[in-house]
Amino acid sequence: MTKTTGREAMVQLHGRLDRTQAGRLWREVTETLKATTPEHLVLDFRGVTGIDSAGVALLLNLEDRCGQQGIELSHLHLPAAVGPFLGYWREHSSGRPVHEVKPRIDPLSRLGQLVWQYLCEAYAFIQFLGDFLAAGPRQLMHPGGMHLREILYQIQFVGVDAVLLLVTMSLLLGALMVFQGIDLVRTFGQDILIADIVVIAVTREMGPLLTAVILAGRLGGAFAAEIGTMKLNEEIDALTVHNFDITSFLVLPRVFALIVATPLLVMISDAAGIIGGLLTSNLILDMPGLSFLGEAQKALRSCDIYTGLIKGGVFGAFIALIGCFRGLRTSTEPISVGIQTTSAVVTGIFVIIFLDTLLSYIFQLYGC
Repeated sequence: MTKTTGREAMVQLHGRLDRTQAGRLWREVTETLKATTPEHLVLDFRGVTGIDSAGVALLLNLEDRCGQQGIELSHLHLPAAVGPFLGYWREHSSGRPVHEVKPRIDPLSRLGQLVWQYLCEAYAFIQFLGDFLAAGPRQLMHPGGMHLREILYQIQFVGVDAVLLLVTMSLLLGALMVFQGIDLVRTFGQDILIADIVVIAVTREMGPLLTAVILAGRLGGAFAAEIGTMKLNEEIDALTVHNFDITSFLVLPRVFALIVATPLLVMISDAAGIIGGLLTSNLILDMPGLSFLGEAQKALRSCDIYTGLIKGGVFGAFIALIGCFRGLRTSTEPISVGIQTTSAVVTGIFVIIFLDTLLSYIFQLYGC
């Protein structure tokens, strides 16, 4: 019941303020406020027998409504148990979702945090690499403890299943090298020199680099996802409890498999790249296949092949190490698997290019 006298409105409440009663009362009070616009609203609780959470929410919403319209709100005969409860809700709840306010970080602090994060990651990887370097020679000195079946499975997974993709990409790479070198050799009037460009570029750089990038995208992420899922499902913890050496059981077979398989894949990539260059030269430059092969044989040195194979072995080892390291860095959150998988691919490709630059400089110093 609502009574209006001058600029004051009084609402007399009766019964129990629950969800059903609160809706009716809200409509009644809001209609009164729209019709009369009083300066003072009084809620009389004399006839109230009980209040639940819906009633408290109603009172809080009425306070907000009166505050927005500049109306003074007061209570008469408020039950003793409701006052402290209502005060608690005023203090701890605004009726709106709470958004965490993050402190602003200046660019210099953000840069420092990023550098510190990378340093921590580098330190953790050095520790991981130390564990591998300690376990690897020990495993080679005691081959009876090697998981040969796992190594053979990984070689098949790494090598055989990647051959078709690698051959296709290498054929296209050989053709691309011909297209890029046509203008250069025609400047000297020596089309036959295209064979020199193809075989040297493919065997020394492009073959190992293409193989490593394909393996980094295909296997670095696969290793990280596989080991990360094992860690997420607490399988890594179970292996540790059963006294399994994680490095010997999970990391070494994958690293050994890539060290063996990557140079073999590099040789396949080299052969496919040279064949792609030969076919393209025959179609574009009308160069006989025997002439191309004869010039390639004169231009190609054994050192060119060996440097590519050495690069392949080094690339393969680091691809496997980075993939396993990222997998073991997975946290207990499911999203962490995807983050570490992506990081394994990106980090692997960056390390491959860095190692390629470093090894090319070292081989150049020694005349290779």
